Amino acid sequence: MYPWRDIWFQPKKTAAWVKSSQPLYGVVLIIVLYLLVSIITRLVGPGIGLSAEGLVEDSATVSSGVQKVALLIDTWIMPVIMLFLLYLVGRYLSGQASVKNVLWVMVWSQLPIILLSVIALALQFAGIDTTAPLLNNKIPSDINEWLINPPEPDINKHGLLYFTVSSVLALWSFQILLSGTAAVQGMTVHRAIWVVTFAMLILMLLRIPITIVLGDIGIVDLLGLQGIIDLE
Repeated sequence: MYPWRDIWFQPKKTAAWVKSSQPLYGVVLIIVLYLLVSIITRLVGPGIGLSAEGLVEDSATVSSGVQKVALLIDTWIMPVIMLFLLYLVGRYLSGQASVKNVLWVMVWSQLPIILLSVIALALQFAGIDTTAPLLNNKIPSDINEWLINPPEPDINKHGLLYFTVSSVLALWSFQILLSGTAAVQGMTVHRAIWVVTFAMLILMLLRIPITIVLGDIGIVDLLGLQGIIDLE
């Protein structure tokens, strides 16, 4: 039995073993764990939730029917599309991975995100506001006034703590995805960066029409400032 703890610290070596032995060990278990943690955090952790690309979001954003549809799409449909994009783009760039190989890498790359959700829940119970933005500054909602209030950076301690923890685990998740992709595709990490980047870019382009129709993403999200600063 392969030491599965190595996926945390040696994802490329582990994924290479996966490619040769073709296992799906742990995939179903991780998916069940993913769903279990997601349900628990939404039931008992106000403001905490687990998303499919590895992001923690405010449960208040799923209050409306439109936002629930958007969450459903992002949780179930987009990951499946991402799976086949990683496979097809990898094939286009001379990769050798099967769909099962790519599925294994994608699922195991979510381990740090599951851990992040558990940590976020613990922080919430400890009195740490995990939904707080990094900055207390506000962006005026009036598009004619783009002056940040106050103009000097005002760090939110709760936001800084969660931003640091979530950034580390998100990067860890990406590292597993990147190294694992390189291993199962039989290519260098540098080439795997292109596979992952192109797949994510295509996924974003496919998400734009849904965003336009549903209107579920605000100006802060479009500016890439979610979790950093809020509208006034």
